[in-house]
Amino acid sequence: MRASPLVVVAALASSSAAEPGLDLPEPSAPAPRVIVEDSPGPVYYRLPRDTRALSRSGLGVELRSSRAGFALDLLGGASIQLARGGRSALWIEGGYAYAGFGDHLLALGAGPAIELGPAILDEAHAVRLALVPHALIGRCDGELGYGLRTSAIASFLWYGIEVAHQYLVVGERTRHEVHVMITFPMTIGGGS
Repeated sequence: MRASPLVVVAALASSSAAEPGLDLPEPSAPAPRVIVEDSPGPVYYRLPRDTRALSRSGLGVELRSSRAGFALDLLGGASIQLARGGRSALWIEGGYAYAGFGDHLLALGAGPAIELGPAILDEAHAVRLALVPHALIGRCDGELGYGLRTSAIASFLWYGIEVAHQYLVVGERTRHEVHVMITFPMTIGGGS
């Protein structure tokens, strides 16, 4: 007749507990190894994402000669970092721009952007500065108009201020205008 495994283990345990001199030394841990990475490693993948989707709505004024009018911008685009975890980026956006003088324009622009402040700030609390030239085309005073708007944008806590110079050619005339806008929200999400 064979003994069951439980009976054998119990017998061994009781016999070894009764015998003196079976005290074993405490095992020691192996020395820690230092691993040097020679390529992007786990820390690289914990850095912020390279691309952030942008959506900007702007309310403000357009100053033309001695007149001022209501201005509205609805823009979407992306901020693409030039290096993963870097502070410099390419700001790309496009959308619709309206001015109270009867201007309905399509705006498309791209320019440099930079984040300021300590690296510990999350994306909502980072201060961003951008200089974005926009190509413009659309209806101005009932005629076809085209031109360029150069925007200086500063944002914090997803809100921002835009100050822009706008040069338009409408028919035979040229116009210089200034846009001053409050924009919100600045960032709506991230990409990969």
